[in-house]
Amino acid sequence: MTSRIDHRLNDLDGLLSQTSYRVIQEGVTNALRHARASMTDVAATINDDQIQIEISDDGVGLPQDLTFGRGLTGMHERVRALDGQLELVHGRGQTIVRCRLPLDHPVAR
Repeated sequence: MTSRIDHRLNDLDGLLSQTSYRVIQEGVTNALRHARASMTDVAATINDDQIQIEISDDGVGLPQDLTFGRGLTGMHERVRALDGQLELVHGRGQTIVRCRLPLDHPVAR
């Protein structure tokens, strides 16, 4: 597993920090539990007015009959509560969870 976590995420507090943590936690848990992946990558950055999180793996992909279990449902609800976006993508031998969470104000670089 590789990870690139922006050090400025340490400066977040409250619900935004907790939601970022939970999205990463659930994304990695799903990759480990279901994907049978040989490689997982986590990236979390702050770009201007938003947090961008991406968890990707090279596992078996998403099932055709994917139903959101408690983990994905909880992740989606947390992100939506903060007016964020959550996206699941599969292609080119990868499954990717992408999350964007708006910041109330830009974080210093």
